[in-house]
Amino acid sequence: MMKKITLLLTGSLICGSVCSQMGAMNVFVANGGVFETSLPYADYVTIGYYDVYNESYTLFDTIYTQSVQDIYLDWDGIGEAHLLVAAQDSIIKYDALINLGERVAVTSFPNIKFVKQFEEIVVAGKWFGSGNAVQIYNDTLNLIDSITDSEIPYTVYDAVAWLQDTLYVSFNIPGTVDLCPPFGCYQDSIGQIGVFDLIGGSYIRTIDLGEAGAGARHVSIDNGNIIISCVESNNVLNYNINSASIDTLATGITSSYGFDRPYDWGYPAALTGVFNGIIDSYNVNNDNFPYFSSNANANTARREVQTDMLFYTQTDFSTYGKLFWTNGVTTDSIDVGISPDAIAIQYHLAWSVDESVADIAKIYPNPSNGFVNIEGEKLKSYSIYDLAGHLVQNGSLLNGSNTIDVDLHSGVYFINIQSYNRYVTKKLIIQ
Repeated sequence: MMKKITLLLTGSLICGSVCSQMGAMNVFVANGGVFETSLPYADYVTIGYYDVYNESYTLFDTIYTQSVQDIYLDWDGIGEAHLLVAAQDSIIKYDALINLGERVAVTSFPNIKFVKQFEEIVVAGKWFGSGNAVQIYNDTLNLIDSITDSEIPYTVYDAVAWLQDTLYVSFNIPGTVDLCPPFGCYQDSIGQIGVFDLIGGSYIRTIDLGEAGAGARHVSIDNGNIIISCVESNNVLNYNINSASIDTLATGITSSYGFDRPYDWGYPAALTGVFNGIIDSYNVNNDNFPYFSSNANANTARREVQTDMLFYTQTDFSTYGKLFWTNGVTTDSIDVGISPDAIAIQYHLAWSVDESVADIAKIYPNPSNGFVNIEGEKLKSYSIYDLAGHLVQNGSLLNGSNTIDVDLHSGVYFINIQSYNRYVTKKLIIQ
């Protein structure tokens, strides 16, 4: 039976400055509430967002449930965004753009562990126990398929879809050394990847990652490879789908918070986690760690891949909860709800223009015959998009004056200029 979900803050939050500018970036925070060991339980979870540019935190929903397991922001990069919240035994879907914070769908999934969306399908996995290990829904959260507990009888931690026809899910076969009974925290577990045919609706096979894959957690797809974080073996693995080979990309990871990349914007997969005791992100394409390392005991963390900022939370589960952000030089924070258990980052639209920060960069000549000068302080990178929102050229910028050669056909484009904590997008005409 689905647990009752009670809306305590009635009405939808009308989109104000965030949507009028279409340039603000929001960090959504799901708070699990006070950790309780005895009755009566409060069972209140709060959902809110931090507006990075207006430096404000807004609570938009409170639900009656016992815990938050995961949140996931699905953005098509054009004009539609939804936030999925996995809260104990339910999935709640919110509008994250036009009517920010408005509930659009709710469904039941007992003992849920994670939730993700891949275009028109929503995938959710569960903790160990009876019932379906994975459930697959359509865009309106109607159940369309599942992986049963006879196929995967263990906790499912994450999933990724390849070419919209194959689903890869991560789980572990428990070992014999249980560090935290009766909850099933096995030190010598063996990492596995389950493969499911989304078209035929059948479980295909299991990929054994061996000892190198012990503690398999988060997964991502990068150029035909599955990247897996493994927190017991302390490895980041690469599984090549075509050759079925397994390679070690990095070592030293002891906690995994997930992969961060905007939807189909040409950014490489970046795994945020704790590497050798430091919260950091690993870029799977160039084998480096960004500059913004932070020695913090985080409850969860995410990397904002466009400006290279790190967001993380801290809590004592009873008296305070804070959201922190750092660019490697300065760190700031804001109070949020108790037990901030999950965060997700919303990216701005590629062709939006935020006039409030338009002075961070000057671009001339415009119109241009191909060479464009960019001047500003603390400049980092630029990206050029066509009118359909496709990335057509990008590159790094020096702090100061830059001249770039725009090797594109004549027409109208949008150029996005990134500084270390702001951005601006302007219309660019190539003659």
